[in-house]
Amino acid sequence: MEGFPSITYDSNLISFISLAFKTNSQELFNVEMQYDYLNYFAPKSRIIEKSNSDIINEEIDYIVENCGIKSGWDNDRALPISMRAVSNARKFIKYIENFELPEISPYPNSDIGFQWNNQKDSINIIFNKDNQILFVISKNYKVTSGFFDTNSIEMVADIVKVFIKDAQ
Repeated sequence: MEGFPSITYDSNLISFISLAFKTNSQELFNVEMQYDYLNYFAPKSRIIEKSNSDIINEEIDYIVENCGIKSGWDNDRALPISMRAVSNARKFIKYIENFELPEISPYPNSDIGFQWNNQKDSINIIFNKDNQILFVISKNYKVTSGFFDTNSIEMVADIVKVFIKDAQ
């Protein structure tokens, strides 16, 4: 159908929709409205499953695009996001890809951070331009914080893993 983007289809989703419409997969593929059917019955994120790593990388790309180029991205005096901080954050992703998705935020002092929350506890992992990782853990209304160097990325991921497990 003219004007619709080309997309990749998940064969299981096509089979499901085929059953729902009592038609075969080939007929559904040949229907001019195939994009509308898929879009109506499943959100785009369900058409092609993305890994947590892909989702996190896309969010970081968005932050870099909007906050990594010039000062004042916060309509005040924010510094551009440090590419060193971004690089270290991307290294961290491989250790957390099986965790629940964090909130990802830029910080006005050029840092980028990840945050996991539950009802009363949170953990923040912040990568800065000085090759440091700041952690801030708020648990039972008590706050603990400190720094690691970026050689400790795997250990920081282990701390996050324990936090998430305890929060469940």
